Amino acid sequence: VWVARDAAGGLHALKVVETVAETSHRESQALGLILDRLPNHPHLVRITYATAGPRLVYAMELADPLAGCEAGPAGYRPDTLSARLAGRGHFPLSDAIALALDLLSA
Repeated sequence: VWVARDAAGGLHALKVVETVAETSHRESQALGLILDRLPNHPHLVRITYATAGPRLVYAMELADPLAGCEAGPAGYRPDTLSARLAGRGHFPLSDAIALALDLLSA
């Protein structure tokens, strides 16, 4: 996944998937599900552009930045579950349950 700047200066995540039959098929199915059923889910980034061809390419909103990251593409790091676990270790059970419920609602 790459950070890209559009013509108006906005930042987006750009994902390029090489066409490997099994991988691209799974990716295409997941992408189709998200575009058809979950276009504006509050716990998923919004996909703003998708195309298929020799490569599957799609653009999406950037995830929330990790606290303390720079605003530009060079310093951007997404606030992911992995980053949160690395920063604080385990989650209290109540936080883990709340997070799981948010993710399962998608």
